[in-house]
Amino acid sequence: MDIVIEGRNVDITPDIRDYISTKMLHIQRHGPQTGQPLMTLLHNDNQHYQVELSTHLSSGNITCRHQGSDIYASIDSVIEDVDREICKHII
Repeated sequence: MDIVIEGRNVDITPDIRDYISTKMLHIQRHGPQTGQPLMTLLHNDNQHYQVELSTHLSSGNITCRHQGSDIYASIDSVIEDVDREICKHII
């Protein structure tokens, strides 16, 4: 699955890219019903990270956001939220 990853005030290191790719396997298990995901990572001035994940389904778009001080925990949370929303839409 091709994932578009954008960073705003964040360097997308190979470690972060690999971590996202591994975690996105949760989304990929839903098969071709999901479109190409877009993940945006933003580092705010107050030392918080905002992670946004958007994807397209045949029934509409899903976008989830999470903000926290740990970028990896924020990535985990937003992927879990999108996975949960996809399950609601395809069942």
